[in-house]
Amino acid sequence: MKVVGHRGVKLLEAENSLVGFERALSLGVDRLELDVHLTSDGQVVVVHDEFVSERLFDWAQIKELGLMRQSVSQVSWQDLKSLKYSHKKSKTENVSLLTDVLKLSLKYPKAEWHIEVKYNEEGNSFQRLELVRAILDVVECSSLDRSAVIFYSFDVEILRVIRREKPNYRINFLYEGEEGFWSLTRLFGFEVRLPDWEYCHKVVEELQADVFAPHYLLLKWFVGWRKFFKKGQRRCEMYTWTVNFSKSYHYLIEQDEVDGIITDDPLSVQKAVKSYF
Repeated sequence: MKVVGHRGVKLLEAENSLVGFERALSLGVDRLELDVHLTSDGQVVVVHDEFVSERLFDWAQIKELGLMRQSVSQVSWQDLKSLKYSHKKSKTENVSLLTDVLKLSLKYPKAEWHIEVKYNEEGNSFQRLELVRAILDVVECSSLDRSAVIFYSFDVEILRVIRREKPNYRINFLYEGEEGFWSLTRLFGFEVRLPDWEYCHKVVEELQADVFAPHYLLLKWFVGWRKFFKKGQRRCEMYTWTVNFSKSYHYLIEQDEVDGIITDDPLSVQKAVKSYF
């Protein structure tokens, strides 16, 4: 079973930081998920949130630079790289460019990069194309083997563009349930929506997706997925996210129905996987 470090090793270093990815790789976490956006001046940066956020950065700096309520796509690389992470162990760290993160493969050749393409839903098809092409250019210039990269997105159109532009790269269709359906509750910051497994199957088939990754609570509570994605019968791998509680990842490992677990605590999950297999 594969284990993917969600945004690096968030428990030890700032998420999506260069020092965090290097720390993860040095500890034996070879599969790393990261998030990318395009800045206003066309630079591909590694950051999760759509907006410049005090969740990640020092609020005084955000205010000083006049970046309050600014989306990453509205901010220049020059301004963004000035911000320091607020994580207690990474306060000297800045936002990184994707090109700099991928250079870690020179030191850690086993690294596998799981790149989630973040996208503002208010954008249009041209902006999607511009975003995807910019990311693909960075990856192609890195000279990484294509087996070392997999692209993630919740946005089906983004995945279509990647398939059309560079069909040999692997893609992962992320899924969190259907908007407009009755939301059951909010648990741990995640709004649990009802899934449409037939729709997911159609998307996976259309895209010839290499991986399908629904949230783990959807797998646990809505078992209809087995009709379309039962292990041994599905055409793609299946990962699940973001699994941080010991009881949850031990349950998934015991069931042995998914191929990969995406987690903020990859060291503990790797240890658990080794104890079972």
